[in-house]
Amino acid sequence: MLTGQLTPLYSAVPQLGDDTWGRADLHLHTLASDGLVSSRDLVDHVEHDPELDVIAVTDHDETSASLDAREWAARRG
Repeated sequence: MLTGQLTPLYSAVPQLGDDTWGRADLHLHTLASDGLVSSRDLVDHVEHDPELDVIAVTDHDETSASLDAREWAARRG
């Protein structure tokens, strides 16, 4: 049985609609697995999408597209 005061697992979690930390989609697939777009097209889309600040390419059994996306994003600035 727990006694005393519990420490919150997270601190300063933004409320819904608070864009302090930006927005992320951490589960995106590309043509390297079962997605519908190339990694470069995905990066280009996110660059023009005001709703997203961070993405993670999570293709199945494949890392080449995530590495390509990282390289393409670095080139684009």
